[in-house]
Amino acid sequence: MKKLIYLFLFSIFNFGFAQILPKVSYEDFGCSKPIAKMEIVYYSFKDKFVLDIRKEIYHFNKEGKLEKIEKEDYDNYSKSEINYFYKNGLLTKETLINKKNPTENYEMIFEYNKDNKVIATAYKSQEYNETYRYKYQGKNLVKAIGESDGEKFEENYLYDKNNNLYQLKRTDFSSKQKYNTTVLYLKGVEIGGYSQNYDYPYFVFKNEKAEINFGIISEKGIEKLKNLENELASGNDLEREDLNNQIYQLADKKVDAEFSYGNFNLIKDGSIVANADLEKSGKDPEFLNFRKIYFADGTEVGTSDFDIFVYNEIKHILKN
Repeated sequence: MKKLIYLFLFSIFNFGFAQILPKVSYEDFGCSKPIAKMEIVYYSFKDKFVLDIRKEIYHFNKEGKLEKIEKEDYDNYSKSEINYFYKNGLLTKETLINKKNPTENYEMIFEYNKDNKVIATAYKSQEYNETYRYKYQGKNLVKAIGESDGEKFEENYLYDKNNNLYQLKRTDFSSKQKYNTTVLYLKGVEIGGYSQNYDYPYFVFKNEKAEINFGIISEKGIEKLKNLENELASGNDLEREDLNNQIYQLADKKVDAEFSYGNFNLIKDGSIVANADLEKSGKDPEFLNFRKIYFADGTEVGTSDFDIFVYNEIKHILKN
């Protein structure tokens, strides 16, 4: 498949609008069982030259929840620490402290109702402040209203007849314009989306080996996304395998060869062990991270060292 450079579109959708809480459980990190510790090292790989640029160590408590992240940035020799605080099993506060660069410091507070649902979040830092209020209908989150330094935005969550989340529409209100983005879901799991008026549409492909975000810009690809959106709204029993087959059909046809990759996760034994950012047309991955995961049951998977075999496996999957 040919790859294009229209990759800034992935930054639009890379925030996981539908997930209020940060990643704190092993499922959130793409693992199949509880974690005790996880090491991630980020690398730059260009012209066969490898440079490690950042290291992160994730510590989990006995309940299997994320307790602390230690970060070390080799570019500016700074260290930071993110701590997670819980009460009655619920995350109540997240803080980041960087003594060398205090502009990175922040605090985020989570407020719950009597049903243990998040009803408000408040983020504070030197750079900006942001608040959200959340509304529910029964068990379902239906609306989020946010404000950040005077800018207001609203997110509306839509569910099919089987009560599965299938669409999220976000509207940003500013003094000059109103801007919309849409994210699509299959049974609550993100599968694609687009910005205003079907600009920069993308799909998320996932099977037992990999998870790949890639953009489409061909007219046929956009039409296919529209058809899929209608099918999701109807609540038809579409399975992930059926969706993958649709994506494969689109890819096999190479319609105008209009494909661009944005992000790639390599999966082994049910856990994500490597990630690659693919930013330039026709180029191999230049930024990767490798993970070593220590599970609570004493087993391990992956490595945080640069693994050329895994790197070649990523390239092989992308080319096929």
